[in-house]
Amino acid sequence: MHGLNRWVVVLISALFFLPATVISASNTINTGVTDDGIQLVLIEQLSDGTIITVNQAGEISKQTVSSGNLVPLWVFETNITTTTASIDNGFEMLAIVTNSGYFTFNLNTIEIDYFNNISNEPTYIDWDSEGDIWVAYGTGLKKAIEYRGQVKTGNETETVSMGFLQFKVLNDDTIAFGGVDRKVHIFNQGGNLVRLLTEPSSFITLISQDLENNLIVGTASGELYLYDSTWQVSDLDLSIEENLIHFQESENGLNYLIGTNSGTLFVVEKATLSAQQNYLISGAVIQLINEPEGRLSIVSNSDGFYEVYFFDVDSDGDGVSDSEDEYPSDQSQYIDSDGDGYGDNITGSNGDKFPYDSTQFLDSDDDGYGDNPAGNNSDLFPLNPDQWVDSDGDGYGDNSNGLFGDQFPNDSTQWNDSDGDGYGDNISGNNSDSCPGQSGYSTIDRYGCIDSDTDGYSDPDSNFSIADGADALPDDDTQWSDGDLDGYGDNPAPAYKPDSCPLNFGNSTKQQFRDGTNMAKFGCIDSDGDGFEDNSDDFPNDRLEWFDYDLDGIGSNSDYDDTTSQIKTIKDYCIVSGDNSTTCKSYTDLDYQEYLNRQKGPDETDLSYSAWLLNEQHSNLEQEDETLTSTIKEVSIVGGSIFAVACVIILLVSFVVKRRKVSKFVKRYGVPYDSKQVTASQEALEGSAGSSAVGGIESNEGWDDEIVEMDFTKVDEEITETPQTMMDAEELYDPEVQITDIAGMEVPTDDIPSEQVNSVLNEDTEAPVEEKPANTPPLPASGLPEGWTMEQWEWYGHEWLSRFG
Repeated sequence: MHGLNRWVVVLISALFFLPATVISASNTINTGVTDDGIQLVLIEQLSDGTIITVNQAGEISKQTVSSGNLVPLWVFETNITTTTASIDNGFEMLAIVTNSGYFTFNLNTIEIDYFNNISNEPTYIDWDSEGDIWVAYGTGLKKAIEYRGQVKTGNETETVSMGFLQFKVLNDDTIAFGGVDRKVHIFNQGGNLVRLLTEPSSFITLISQDLENNLIVGTASGELYLYDSTWQVSDLDLSIEENLIHFQESENGLNYLIGTNSGTLFVVEKATLSAQQNYLISGAVIQLINEPEGRLSIVSNSDGFYEVYFFDVDSDGDGVSDSEDEYPSDQSQYIDSDGDGYGDNITGSNGDKFPYDSTQFLDSDDDGYGDNPAGNNSDLFPLNPDQWVDSDGDGYGDNSNGLFGDQFPNDSTQWNDSDGDGYGDNISGNNSDSCPGQSGYSTIDRYGCIDSDTDGYSDPDSNFSIADGADALPDDDTQWSDGDLDGYGDNPAPAYKPDSCPLNFGNSTKQQFRDGTNMAKFGCIDSDGDGFEDNSDDFPNDRLEWFDYDLDGIGSNSDYDDTTSQIKTIKDYCIVSGDNSTTCKSYTDLDYQEYLNRQKGPDETDLSYSAWLLNEQHSNLEQEDETLTSTIKEVSIVGGSIFAVACVIILLVSFVVKRRKVSKFVKRYGVPYDSKQVTASQEALEGSAGSSAVGGIESNEGWDDEIVEMDFTKVDEEITETPQTMMDAEELYDPEVQITDIAGMEVPTDDIPSEQVNSVLNEDTEAPVEEKPANTPPLPASGLPEGWTMEQWEWYGHEWLSRFG
């Protein structure tokens, strides 16, 4: 619970290191710095061997130590700069000084309990037995004040007039100061001076207590004072001009460990108060950490950093402590891992070539296998560094790459393999190589020959043919036998391209089915070479055809429609279907057919239908002017003839009607018919209605049924041009048909015969009625002709079919 003296000036001229140097009879050696870090303001070893540290950066840590290495169990970062710290009597709480006061830290909960900001920065801090905190000021106030939590208790010491360099709360709760006046001032809890120790002759740099409550005082001139419970004093002059700054008691309670600001740690026998041993390190000694089996670590602060030096015992000076040195008197050896009496250091005396095998220690050829034949991994070839074992006992070592190496270490009948393919050269041995000069991997017909497709069968060569059993298909790993030598293997599916006719040489690849599908079928006879075997080929001698679905004798490749026997060519299709496309018109257009069937000159060729149509249209345009007048004349003649015939018919009908009226009028009234009789309507208009008029008034006579209002709104109508077929007069009318035939009757040249007039006047005579054909003609494949109704088709469809086909 001591504080580090902030007034101690550590004067170090240079860092020094004493490697493996025996300092005392215990032969303890300094093995050097094993750990370091930011300077510590507190380091305390607990009863369980763990270490509590607080560094200047405010990092609080609990650690273990092993061979001089601190290993954190946990770390708490406060990020607060600290100057000194103290641990309470129960080793549960820390009080840590900062530049604005202090705070407490709970080691059980690993949390800060509270902060206490005070006006003056403390120099020292310590706990009393009741858990209260005493804050001391070496300068300024020059006294100590008691706090309970964050509140002053009212207890404080009197002022130490010259100030002090050390401060400590003793086990009986009295307060001790190491004054600048080189005296120890002791105050009670009430703050009153109760004792003044005057023995020290130099500045006091250390105040502490041992387990027996003896007061330990150290000075800046290397003097050590011990005050017992009766205040009897004993002293020891360590004869060094170094500040004594650290005190702790050894684990066995027999020795004091006194550290200086210059890196010396003294082991002082407690009973005689005499120095027994010392350790030298660099920096100010702040802690000695005991480790198992007499080893220890010394912690120092130097130039803002802490360093840990690890010390161990080494009797033979080989750098290995006696506790770990199995050869403590032999500097060349220190361990014998396998316990065979030979040290692990192969270059040392009696070095063990096999430090972890107690059955071997010598290896003459340095191949890693021991010379002891009864030991583990013994060397059957102790003078051959390339060989050490011969598994098959043929006299050749298992290391195939070494001198006298066995290429077949587990086969005593083989040992050499010239081509390296895994088959031995010994022809009388197991699995001998049939091709020893050529690397190969065949395994079935013969060993060690080239097998391109890796199916186990070797490729044929000049010494071993297909007839001898070599692979008939060396590039197919699913086939190797081909009995008919047609190139298709005898192995069935799923092998590649299995021969469906393995006894007959064939070159087929497919089989055709009646539904139009086909499947692979290899190696059967295919006479025309089209790939389809003859048995399923509808045209076995025609390599361009192999299937005829409609069985019309025309193959599907040539047949325009192989689904029906009625259609073989496109012409058949056009005629049967009635297709009105341009292509079909080239077959159904009689004019074009007539053009095709014309007499041709020797160099004359036929135009395509489209070209012919264009040519015809061009010719028609050139003849249009010439034919227009002729057409008009013909139409005028025909029209005039029709008009004349119509007039005759009208006169005849009028004559007949008039005669019938006269006859009916005479029969009814007994007088002749008077054409000048006035109707009732006329009399009504004349104002004399009802006097003599024949018939009643026709109420609607002279009136239109409905007057339609005229609409003068301008309407933009989209004009759709409908392509029309141009027909000349020769196409419309047969040149041999007479005008009288077109009119439907003969035009009389003279008077109308009396017989004809009598026939017209005969009341019982009825006009002949045209009858609809009994059978409706079949519709074209393209449907009704454009503009036709079904009723028209029933009447006149026969005529259309007879004309257009």
